[in-house]
Amino acid sequence: MRKRLYKEHRKMFCRVISALLVLSVLIFSVFFYLMFESEKSQLIKNAENNFNVLTSNLKNASFADKSFADFLLNSGRAKNSEIIITDSNGDEFAKSENKLALDFYDDDYESVMGFVSFENFRSSTTDEQYKKITDLLSNRSDGISEYSLLMTEFYISSDGKEIYPKKVEIIPSMLKGGDYNAENTVEEFYLAPKDIQNCKLKKSGKKCDSIILSDFVCGGYSTGNLIQTAKDIIKNQPAEISEKSVKVNLFTYIYFNSDKISDNGLTVTYAEQINVLDECYERMLLMLIYIAALLIISAPIIWIISRKSVKRQLYLEKERKSVTSAIAHDIKTPLFIIGGNAETMLELSDNESQTECAKNILDCSESANRLIENMLELSRLDSDSYSLNKENINLNETLNKIINRYYAEITIEQNENINIFADRLLVERILSNLIDNAIKYTDDKSSIKIALCKNQLLISNHCNGIDNNDLTEIFEPYKRLANKSGSGLGLSIVKSICELHNFGYCAYIKNSRITFQIEF
Repeated sequence: MRKRLYKEHRKMFCRVISALLVLSVLIFSVFFYLMFESEKSQLIKNAENNFNVLTSNLKNASFADKSFADFLLNSGRAKNSEIIITDSNGDEFAKSENKLALDFYDDDYESVMGFVSFENFRSSTTDEQYKKITDLLSNRSDGISEYSLLMTEFYISSDGKEIYPKKVEIIPSMLKGGDYNAENTVEEFYLAPKDIQNCKLKKSGKKCDSIILSDFVCGGYSTGNLIQTAKDIIKNQPAEISEKSVKVNLFTYIYFNSDKISDNGLTVTYAEQINVLDECYERMLLMLIYIAALLIISAPIIWIISRKSVKRQLYLEKERKSVTSAIAHDIKTPLFIIGGNAETMLELSDNESQTECAKNILDCSESANRLIENMLELSRLDSDSYSLNKENINLNETLNKIINRYYAEITIEQNENINIFADRLLVERILSNLIDNAIKYTDDKSSIKIALCKNQLLISNHCNGIDNNDLTEIFEPYKRLANKSGSGLGLSIVKSICELHNFGYCAYIKNSRITFQIEF
């Protein structure tokens, strides 16, 4: 009982946990799909808005020289973006670079307009400084960075175009554009810029307008060749294009657009790379943690409940079998009396009607007695006290002995020499029950085939009107696939014997033939 309790309990627990896992995967998949599509749409919308703002600023600007165009393209561009302005001939007029344009007032209230190169900024910071700065700037609340990087001291080149930060401070983002106050500084860093010959040291003004953008600091603006990549995909894979977005891979898209910005034929082309996974992986991870926590919490609860349920089921089954066994024992005596009286009637009958009646009574009593014997045998096999009398058995000899009892035409397709260690009487019962079942459920007795190979017994016969769906409960007590005579316990006894020996068993239908397979 204990062994079966453990087995059934484990089976039920695994089924429930598997169902929960499947449900969790389904929920996560739906959640991920909806979140991914929503995030993708929002990011594409943001990219489109960035493009519209850019074109609006460019259309309102005067392009007297290339330097002003360079300043506009690099002043506030989105991360992972690339911008090119071309003339009417398609030649490059201006292009975004891996630098940030800054426009602010110094401590003497003089206007400063110049560029901070990412390479120069990175080379002037130690690895420790850069890690601290980027870690602080990566802190976000509701998707908004909590801190900004303020440049308070810097070197500027003699031509006024190149800016080299010397001192930077981490300040709360809410101060952006407000008045500078040293008390607001979270942490300050002194940098070591290079190539500062002929450069003048200056200080930023009292306003928080010399902000070095977080996206720029945390990786620069280097993107490869986004515009050309987008053009190649559009040319070679037009199916990957939808809603002005070009699909690069499963999670990465490029927003791609262009527009005329002046009457003299200048055109701006814009590309922004969007990695949807980068934007939503935190929520995905949180969802996975919630699911894992739910499974971990529910596992012991399911274990306890399933154990109680299985224990209750096995107890009820045991009680049912005890009652069935007791009833069967009680019925055997009156059946014996009925059969004896029927035999006496048969011997004393002096007319055909009485003889026929006595034969019917005797046949019914014998059939009922076989049913009782099968019920008692099944009850004994399922009891905890049943002891196997194992010995070495030559399966081939045993099979041939059983087959010789039958007059049916049985074909032995393979007969490999197989030796097993098992209870001889019970193995013979498996063979005889399976052959009985094959004979009973086929109209063509010559279709019965038996094979012994690779420690397997295969018994098959032709069948009609039966499919694999009908086999789900074939080994359960009192289950029959057709209106045939019998108790419906033969295959249940086979199942019980197999489980006692830890034999594998199954039934399947292929090409209108039903096959019973036993693995020793």
